Amino acid sequence: MLIIDDVYSDYSGLMRLLNELKTRFHYTQHRDPEVNYAGRSYLFDDDSDRELELLQRMTEVAGTLKRHGFQPHMIQMRIAQIGDAERTRVHVDADGSLSAMVYLGTLARTLDPDREYPDLGTSIFRHKETGLEKPPSTEEEWQALQDHVGLNRLEAESLIARIGAESADLSKWIEIGNLPFKVNRLGVIDADCYHYGPLQKCGASLETGRLVQIFFCHRL
Repeated sequence: MLIIDDVYSDYSGLMRLLNELKTRFHYTQHRDPEVNYAGRSYLFDDDSDRELELLQRMTEVAGTLKRHGFQPHMIQMRIAQIGDAERTRVHVDADGSLSAMVYLGTLARTLDPDREYPDLGTSIFRHKETGLEKPPSTEEEWQALQDHVGLNRLEAESLIARIGAESADLSKWIEIGNLPFKVNRLGVIDADCYHYGPLQKCGASLETGRLVQIFFCHRL
């Protein structure tokens, strides 16, 4: 896990720009029922000067990630407020070997920039029944799982599918780590570990919901 605070040198300028562009945030679940996450995503389909400026500002974080050996290859931006529901909770990300996120606070600047908010952050989990912290991805890991639980490969694959189906039931999981939310903080975690965030949402509007940028990355 990597944490870098004050990642945007002109955080206030970025937030002024995002407030100008806030109508670009939309509930994408209404278009795609398979979307897992809660809240509204920013839709990058405008070639205006302001949006080009936003993309240019994002290169600052991309440069920081590269200096630490990570190559971002996908960017998302999302606002989630109280009442926004997701299809799953505990999950792994299939879009990269690493998940990087910048906690931006809220558009209305309602969070204390000097305070950490663990429940608004991202938590890492272990599956209670099996002790798994990530699904197997190599033949060696599949064999180790089969040996550990005494199952053949087909049965082990069914077990992993069942674990995935238990993603929304937090009683099946133990929290083993947390990347606390702090305004203007960059955090990087392994994308293939079981994780979920936030445990608690904030705000009742676009302006007061939890705002994050997400970068999927691979190691250089």
